[in-house]
Order: sequence, then structure tokens, then C-alpha cells
Amino acid sequence: MKFAKLWGICLALTPLFADRVLLKNGTFESGKIENETAEYVILQRQDETLRKIPRAEVVETIYSAGRQKPVEGMSRRNMPRTGLTLFDWLTLRHFTGAITLGWENLNLNDLNSALTQKGYKAAPENFFSIGGTAQVSVSRVVLGLDGAWLYGQSRDAQIGTNTMRQSFSALKMLGILGYLVHTSDHLDIFPFMGFGLAGYNLLLTNTQTDTFGNVLTTGQRGAVLSSLSLIVSPGVQLTYRLPILAADKGVFGLALGIKAGYDFAFLRGEWFAGGINELIPVTDGPKVNLTGPYAQAMVGIWFDFF
Repeated sequence: MKFAKLWGICLALTPLFADRVLLKNGTFESGKIENETAEYVILQRQDETLRKIPRAEVVETIYSAGRQKPVEGMSRRNMPRTGLTLFDWLTLRHFTGAITLGWENLNLNDLNSALTQKGYKAAPENFFSIGGTAQVSVSRVVLGLDGAWLYGQSRDAQIGTNTMRQSFSALKMLGILGYLVHTSDHLDIFPFMGFGLAGYNLLLTNTQTDTFGNVLTTGQRGAVLSSLSLIVSPGVQLTYRLPILAADKGVFGLALGIKAGYDFAFLRGEWFAGGINELIPVTDGPKVNLTGPYAQAMVGIWFDFF
């Protein structure tokens, strides 16, 4: 009896032509039902925000007078699982693609010791990073690819009669494997482990003007020294999803997030001079330790498959 009275009150307060979702706690959510699946009901509320209501919380969906259910016939509502299913066994839940901006601190003690002994300035250990990430979740497992370019401020040093400008930069590419410890309509949190490579360059340039003929004669205008390291990077990521558009096959929106972790370098390679087409080994170089903490902010897009 009490439940019937509560139902009547909710009906009276609900706009006349709104769809309604009756929840097991006896309350209604009203708005426009965008889609129904075996696991969720997607409702656009009056303030135009989207809510994904788990089917376990729903008693009944009620459509406004004259409005048909949004998906007819062989729809995804009849499927036992939601998501984009491939090969009848692989179900993708979310896709996120974003640009990353951040900071990283690197331990460059060995390199700086070698530079200062020869009269150069120590390389900075705090770097600005810019890159991108692409991630997809399979159930609660997160798979992704991360890339970032690290740039440190250039510094000048007087070496003999020459003014030499030095700059240190790095590029890292990682595959990541994570697990969603929390996932909801708007928020995902997952720890991850990244595995990949980092390449780094030390660029030395003579800043004084010279003639073309003298450059050809002396060949002493600077050098590019490069090396590689294997990187292992544990971390944690938080992603906030802001829905923008709901469609028959999913919800599209804006992704905002932060991630933080710590890079560990292993199997550091030897130094090389020259370009991509011709690498010349440089012996007795310092070990560059690309180890240190990092933090990144993310902005991009996401798509939630139905």
C-alpha cells in the first residue's frame, strides 16, 4: 500500500511526457531513455546529463505516451554482455585517447659529473613532457600505449674560444597493463605497469657564426650523442568522463585525468654519435639513469561501447 502511494506521488511530480525508470528503492528517475541493454539503462535527465543505471537496480522502464522504445528488434538489449564484442570472446568496454602534459624528474648525476668536468653546465633534472595515450578496457583490464617527449632547458658554456649550447631530451614509448579497481558512470581509477624503451639525446652546438667552407674544412660545429634504456614504469591513473552525446552503440564524451608514476631504467645502452642512417659507437660514456617520478595531466575523448 505504501509503495503504491509512493508510486502515485512520483507520477504526479514527473513531467507528463517524460520517460521514467522505476528503481528498486521505490523512486523514479525521469528524462529520456536513450538505450537499454541487458546490464544498463541509459537515461538522459532533464539537466541533459546522462546516467547509466545498472539493470539490477531497475524494476521497470516506462516510456512516455506514443514514444517507442529506442532500439527495436535484434538490439543490444538482448545480448548477454555489453560492449563491442570481437571474435565472440573479446568484449571492449571503453576507449580513451588523450594528449598528456606533465613533468618528470630524472637522475642525471653521472652525466652531469662528466659535463662539468669538461667545463659544461650541468643538465637540468626537471623536464617538461608532452605526449599522448590510447587506452581500451577489456572487462576490468586496461590495455594501452603511452608516448612522451621530455624536454630540458638548453644551457650555454664557454669552452675555449667557442660558446657551446647543450640540450638534453628524451623520448619514451610504453605499453601499459592496468586493472580497474574502481569504475562508475564518470570515474575510473586503475593502477598500471608500463614496459618499453626510452631514447635520449645530448645535443652540443657551437653557437658562433662560421663560413660554409670552414664548416666543411673543420667539421667541428657540434655533436649529437644518443643512447637507449629499457623502462619499467609502475603508476596509477584517474580518469573523469564527461558525457556529451549518446548514440545507439555507445556514449561519447570528454576525458579529463591525471596520472603519476615512477620510471625505472634497466639495461642502459652505450652512447652513439651521428644520425639515424649512420651510428658511430662512443666509448667510455657516462651511464644515464632515466629513473625518477613523473606526473601528467590528460585531456581527450572517450567512447563507452554498448
